[in-house]
Amino acid sequence: MSKVNLYINTKHYKDQNPNNLVINIPAGSIKCNPKTQYIEINIVSWIMKNDFYNTQASNNKFEIIKKDLEDVVISSEIFQITPGNYNVYSMKDELNRLLDGLVIVSYNKTLNTYTYTRSYENANEKLYIKSITANDFLGYDNNNEILLDNDASSTNVLNMAGDELIVLELQNINTKQPIYDNLFTYGSGNVVSSKVVGFLSIDQPSYHLLQYRNDDGGDSFSYIINESEVNELHLTIKNQDKEIIDVSDYFLSLQFIIQEKHSSTMLIILKSIDSTLKQILMMFGDLWKIYSKK
Repeated sequence: MSKVNLYINTKHYKDQNPNNLVINIPAGSIKCNPKTQYIEINIVSWIMKNDFYNTQASNNKFEIIKKDLEDVVISSEIFQITPGNYNVYSMKDELNRLLDGLVIVSYNKTLNTYTYTRSYENANEKLYIKSITANDFLGYDNNNEILLDNDASSTNVLNMAGDELIVLELQNINTKQPIYDNLFTYGSGNVVSSKVVGFLSIDQPSYHLLQYRNDDGGDSFSYIINESEVNELHLTIKNQDKEIIDVSDYFLSLQFIIQEKHSSTMLIILKSIDSTLKQILMMFGDLWKIYSKK
């Protein structure tokens, strides 16, 4: 068994965004004999500063739709909240700016919800709001058309924290064991093949560190890969809905282990022997209890 450590600091890639990064590795430095060996990849640590906006291009879109009384669409317009860090009051002001002449947004402090009131009258027209990706900030689930009839209060409490997870994908690496997720299925629950290899919870205040450290040597983010040589890594960073997000620079530590194929077989044999010995010892222990009572 041999190991190759790779330390990546994204700030040195000025011509690329840290959320979509291609790392070139010296040719031949990470390879194995495919007949007798395989490569295992481990995420040793992943550290990132929480200095990105809670509202950005991945979670800021919604739509205003006008329909006639027969539910035929008259017009529709997509709005984008300006990226930035908002609280419930500054977000209310931003929504009122965007929807001037259409909707008035007010804040219910007790329920932590918004109320949407049409700011014009037209008895022959119905007005709808539809969140595309801005569900946390509007208080409505994505892809649902909400009729703004009189005063429409948001059905969900507001969440100004924005995204909950930062997800790491390896686009050009194929793992031997399948990986699945349902992060991009918008409520359908469908599980699909995945390139996700790790994630960070956004559980620290702004400008604090988000980090994963494999201090105990566990295998939570450890994968056997099909490739016998790795000369390039394509890293993408997404949110919990698998939408590419703008993140700050990060530090990533990976370890590639060249394993002998027979080692896994030997491990199974050793575990089997260990289990058999335990059963024999338990059997002798039971016999000793029986004879010791005589």
